[in-house]
Amino acid sequence: MLYAAVFPGRYIQGENALYELCSEIAHLGKKGFLICSPTVNQKIIPGLKSRLDKGVKYHIAVFTRETTDAEIDRLILEAKKNECDVVCGIGGGKTLDTAKAVAGDLDLPVIIAPTIASTDAPTSALAVIYNEQGVYQREVVLKNNPNVVLVDTAVIAEAPVRFLVSGMGDALSTFFEAESCRKKQAKNFAGFH
Repeated sequence: MLYAAVFPGRYIQGENALYELCSEIAHLGKKGFLICSPTVNQKIIPGLKSRLDKGVKYHIAVFTRETTDAEIDRLILEAKKNECDVVCGIGGGKTLDTAKAVAGDLDLPVIIAPTIASTDAPTSALAVIYNEQGVYQREVVLKNNPNVVLVDTAVIAEAPVRFLVSGMGDALSTFFEAESCRKKQAKNFAGFH
């Protein structure tokens, strides 16, 4: 029996890992398209701006807090208009799923920087799409996992505790999902066991 797993291209974790954003953008392209939640735009981006301004061209797009087809389309147009060639998602799961969907539609590399530890959204090749009322619509399986995942442990440590508890629950449920697949000998995203 063959086994296979799919992972992000690069995984960088540690205190101040977000400071590596400039070099990771430069490694993948010429101009970053930073999709950020309003909270990230207010609290995290100001601390990164001096590094970004010195290191790389970028455009910031504020995410409207819901991963909808309309939001994805709006951001695709904004990325094209600003001639960005690397998508960066900085925020929670919906921000990250939106960034992955935008990058997938544009066939661009994507850098993911979670600000909470509530799900496995940062590393997956999956984006969950909702309607404007926040009701689940569908999942989009992307061609690739994120090119880079930057996990800044200083940022994660500042997040509300409830998100860490949610992440623990998500991780525990993954065990049962995996065990069910193992018993059924079901194939994974890579097409193997």
